[in-house]
Amino acid sequence: MTNEPDAFLKAILVNPADPLPRLVFADWLEETGVRPNIAWAKYLRLAEEVATSVDDVIRTKKSRLLERVGSLIQAKLRFKAELFVAHTECLRRVLPLRCMVLDVDTVSVTRDLADVLPGSLASEYGVLPLHLDSTTITVAADAMTAETAENLGFLVNRRIEWLHAPQESLGRAVERAYDAVGTEVVDCVTFSIPFAPHRLTADAAYTPAHRIIELLLGDARDEDVRDIVIRRSGPRIEVRFYRAGSAEYDIWGGFPPAVHLPIVNHFRRLARLPIEDAEPEQSGIFRYHFGRQFYDVALRIQPGIAGLQIHLTILPYLAEPTVAVNRVA
Repeated sequence: MTNEPDAFLKAILVNPADPLPRLVFADWLEETGVRPNIAWAKYLRLAEEVATSVDDVIRTKKSRLLERVGSLIQAKLRFKAELFVAHTECLRRVLPLRCMVLDVDTVSVTRDLADVLPGSLASEYGVLPLHLDSTTITVAADAMTAETAENLGFLVNRRIEWLHAPQESLGRAVERAYDAVGTEVVDCVTFSIPFAPHRLTADAAYTPAHRIIELLLGDARDEDVRDIVIRRSGPRIEVRFYRAGSAEYDIWGGFPPAVHLPIVNHFRRLARLPIEDAEPEQSGIFRYHFGRQFYDVALRIQPGIAGLQIHLTILPYLAEPTVAVNRVA
């Protein structure tokens, strides 16, 4: 970029809420007569229209057009991730996310971001969370496929948007940022409100594995389920609910295979079972409650045909946990 566009961008960020500098920049781009710059000018104007539209139908149509126009822009803007965090909405109106490259060496992760996307997932998927709202989490990543975005989105209960950050600095940045925010150790799982899959909202999310376990146990309690079996079935992980006194079962939703190991490990933590160098078969127990009613959940993890299989038995609170463990075995 020449110095003149840089000056426009600096003026835009002096007062991010003011649309005038962006519209003046659009006029300048259009006057260059270069086709990608003309597309960029159209993007700037459309972005303002989308942001200020009060008609949902019109806003949806213009948002789709904005995406198509954005695909024609060839410009690349590289800057510190802190700038994106501070001026997310403004920068979204300046360029599509695919045209941004971030330097993530010094950006921090807030507690809200870490609660929704914990460090274990950030390391596993190679992403650094930057911005969060009720439906979307924006992350920095070296690259991301549609399948990866779907799996991660399922885990964090948000739509995934991403910006490019160089791989060589991303891993160090993830480790440093999560070390700075700290971690929380959960000794037991405590639920006060039952959730069913169709009733889950963004506000119900704690950590991804915690959220899924809450769904499973909440539905089990509502439906008088005593046994739950989680296992691989074809391309997905299947969850079977067995009601008390019945050999019949219902299938609960299911989830992508990438979610399976984090859930297994979360169950291990709840039952205080080893994760590193874990035995092929493990048994344990953990306690949870709804309101004033306490339950024990006996856990058994064992190898299956297509991977680890989890068997849970839900019981009223017992004075001797070993009794509940024996029920599963």
